[in-house]
Amino acid sequence: MQARPELALLRAVVEKELLHHDILREMAAGGFLAGLTFIGGTCLLPLALIPTKIRDQGHTTTELRSQLQTRLFSLAADPVVRREFIEEMRRFLPAATVAETVAQETYWQYLTDLVRDEGGRAMKAAV
Repeated sequence: MQARPELALLRAVVEKELLHHDILREMAAGGFLAGLTFIGGTCLLPLALIPTKIRDQGHTTTELRSQLQTRLFSLAADPVVRREFIEEMRRFLPAATVAETVAQETYWQYLTDLVRDEGGRAMKAAV
């Protein structure tokens, strides 16, 4: 990072990510991550807890399914969703990284497939 001053602002982000990696590595070694679902570095909750969390929020699994299906459809079909996602990522990532990853059609396809698959798992768990 010292050789590339434009990356100096990312130092805190990198350090935080390394800390998270170390914590997750130790938790995995201790067996504490069994049954959790992750997308990237984000823990979604054990899928078995989804029905409980839905009820705790005063909603029904039918509402969850409806909202999830609507959002999954818009993720795949609405170009505005993709454009807004890319704009949001530009707030956090260097322009070259966005251009080489997030803005690529293949990345968007990978991301939407992943979210659709995890959404399907969540819907099955919400029965």
